Amino acid sequence: MKPLTKSAYMRAKACRRLAWIEAREGRHQAEATAAEKLRRDLGESLSRCAQDLFPGGLSAWHKGMSEEQARTATAALVADPSVPAIFEAAFLVDGLSARADVLERTPDGWILHEVKSGKTPKNGHFEDLAFQVRVLEKAGIRVRGTGLIMLNPAYRGGMPLDGLHLLTRFDTGSETSALRAKVARRVVELQEVLEGPEPAPARVTECRECLLMARCWGELPPDDILFLSGARSRKMAAWEGQGWTRIGDLPASELSPQQIAAQEAIRFGAAWRDGPAPAPTGPIAYVDFESEMPAIPYLPDCGPFEDAPYQFSCWIEEEPRTLAREEAFLWPQTEDELGLDPRPLFVEALLRAVEGAETIVFYSGFETDLLKRLTRAGIPGAERALELFETRGFDLEKVVKQQVRHPDLRGYTSIKQVLPALCPEMALEYKTLPGVANGDDAGVAIAEMRSPQTIQSRRAERAAELLAYCGLDARAMAHVLWAIQDLPAAP
Repeated sequence: MKPLTKSAYMRAKACRRLAWIEAREGRHQAEATAAEKLRRDLGESLSRCAQDLFPGGLSAWHKGMSEEQARTATAALVADPSVPAIFEAAFLVDGLSARADVLERTPDGWILHEVKSGKTPKNGHFEDLAFQVRVLEKAGIRVRGTGLIMLNPAYRGGMPLDGLHLLTRFDTGSETSALRAKVARRVVELQEVLEGPEPAPARVTECRECLLMARCWGELPPDDILFLSGARSRKMAAWEGQGWTRIGDLPASELSPQQIAAQEAIRFGAAWRDGPAPAPTGPIAYVDFESEMPAIPYLPDCGPFEDAPYQFSCWIEEEPRTLAREEAFLWPQTEDELGLDPRPLFVEALLRAVEGAETIVFYSGFETDLLKRLTRAGIPGAERALELFETRGFDLEKVVKQQVRHPDLRGYTSIKQVLPALCPEMALEYKTLPGVANGDDAGVAIAEMRSPQTIQSRRAERAAELLAYCGLDARAMAHVLWAIQDLPAAP
């Protein structure tokens, strides 16, 4: 049986059956996407930067080494008092495995540091550390403290890209200590589960994205409670205990208003519109933004995870159900644009695109929230753009939540789920898009476009992919609105 790692321990909190299977078969996961590889590369980059905070530290693991070799190197470095810090220290004891990002030597023991690509410590980070402390102490390492190494909120684009500037430390000793006894009990309980018979499947929210879902559940009916928006693991367990496994079985007292509306649509078995057909005043601008929030900022007055909008598409409807033209913005399309701040260019182009519209249609609050942040950042024109979006804005998602009753939605209102239900033919267009077909793809494309190493022909290719994707997102809103208008009135 494979050892219990910290990542397996954290996953097992959600599903013990998954932990039991993975202990025997290894982790089941799809091939990493380009976006996931970018996030992995970021984590590795931050770990390297963190080593700047510990001069003289040595790594116990190098590319190509086996886990056994890393553990042997770790033991040698722990025994050498001249080594002030150990990176990637590896431990295996009593069926538990851990890889410590940083072990800092002190006169009376060690401080365990974990590197995370966020700005603020979270409860899951403390439990992660507490598991590692459990492993290290069973291996004979005296841990006298713990900490997190995270992105420094004061870092700004253009500062030296090293750990001293990019990262900051948090002392998490008290938070980790408070969890140690709890984690120790959970480890014992989980190891007993792993050594026992295969657990029965249980409905948890993580099932929805799990590669083993069919193995556990076979072919579930589309109205199973697992597919109800907002149904959390504990609630589903309680419903199962009452014998309620279909959305139609659930009493209204157990449901939110949005879930009740979903249940009504499922029971009726057809779609309808609850209320008069929405009729925004034309000309109508359908607007979709694309923005990134890079962990390592590249704009001089931006910190980690602050907005860097780079694209919008705006389709104009002047005559009913006719999209006359598209106004679009995308940065950077040439190498010469790399040194420019895209935010004022974005806002300037946006104002030109929407000034003549009587109604500005967007989906959810993302666009207005972004404009609020750009206004607070002092970007020229952002305040005027925000005023237009607030006074002429039409949030299409609110209409979906308030009026659309469709058995296939089951309470979900994301446009990526609404579009296939209301406009199935248009939803298929996303499958024909080259290169960029979702938000993760867009993030990879823009990262490549703004890299100085990208040749211009490749940048132009990626630009065309982004323009097609964002343009389709904006057009999709128009078709969703028209479809809502065509839905029959409430039965």
